[in-house]
Amino acid sequence: VHSFRNESNAQQAAEQLRADGYRVILSSRTVYENNVWRVSVGQFETLGDAQQATTQLPTPYNTQNFIQRIRIN
Repeated sequence: VHSFRNESNAQQAAEQLRADGYRVILSSRTVYENNVWRVSVGQFETLGDAQQATTQLPTPYNTQNFIQRIRIN
């Protein structure tokens, strides 16, 4: 639901979402040679379920978010 350049900010956002009852995944990624921390919520059975859930997220997470398919190797 959101990306942060600062790990502490990402952890704060993750804790807030957990307190609101969301299942949260916190992960780091390198994007254009910068480390970012991604806060994700889920998992959902279908794409439609994920899309519906985005409308129920608290502000500011209910806008400009993205849905990512989890791949298991």
